[in-house]
Amino acid sequence: MPLLDLSRFDHLSESDIIQRISSLLALGVIRHQHAQRRQPAKPSQADLIRDPIEQEIVRHLAKMGQSTLIDLQHTLGVSRNVLLTRLQRLRQSGLCLRDGRTRGARYRLRQDFSWN
Repeated sequence: MPLLDLSRFDHLSESDIIQRISSLLALGVIRHQHAQRRQPAKPSQADLIRDPIEQEIVRHLAKMGQSTLIDLQHTLGVSRNVLLTRLQRLRQSGLCLRDGRTRGARYRLRQDFSWN
């Protein structure tokens, strides 16, 4: 029997095939979850920051990439002034960069730390 015999499941009904596929997917999900539990969590840049709002900003930028101030306001539910203050501190520390100077300015995490 060749390894890739396309006709070996021809005798099964459609519901049996779907049941086999779903059980294989469930097994894959379970194995993936077990593999994730065994791996120690990698510390992120947000874990090194003490301020909870700044942590959320860094987590959001790490997950979503570049974001505008309005995006951050809607996502985090924080006022504009609080965000501007926290973003300024993140920029001064070298973790965050601002692209542009107007209302459309986008904030992103710094990727290159070779200058340190």
